[in-house]
Amino acid sequence: MSQKVYKISLFLIIISIVIFFFIFEIDRFLTLDNFRAQQQLLLNYYYQNKLLTHVIFLFIYIITAMFSLPVALALTLIAGAMFGFVYGLVLVSFGSSIGATFAFLMARFIGHDLIKQRYNAQLTKFYKGFEKEGAFYLFALRMVPLFPFL
Repeated sequence: MSQKVYKISLFLIIISIVIFFFIFEIDRFLTLDNFRAQQQLLLNYYYQNKLLTHVIFLFIYIITAMFSLPVALALTLIAGAMFGFVYGLVLVSFGSSIGATFAFLMARFIGHDLIKQRYNAQLTKFYKGFEKEGAFYLFALRMVPLFPFL
């Protein structure tokens, strides 16, 4: 299988997952209201199967972060309510970091060549600036979430 066919196939799979999420309205199951309605049932399951519940939640959070699905806030609050502050914090931290890493790798693997072909002149300027002031670029990228509208 050629590299191009592989990338197109992977891209179509990703699009299919996102479309599946919105067509079947899976986000309605990942809300705080639904959690409150099912809280006792979920907590009973959690007390009986702690490791499995952690793994399932971590997997769901990774998929959510990887595809940037709009339920991360609800899942974060659910993690705190279900697992407690410390375990919830650890699960959310690992899930969001792993999911963001996968999202980065997908974007890099699928879109890098297309973006490089289309915007080569702008990227050349960026790469030259990054070589000169790399530390400042990285600092600015890290500060953007703190000061998004300045």
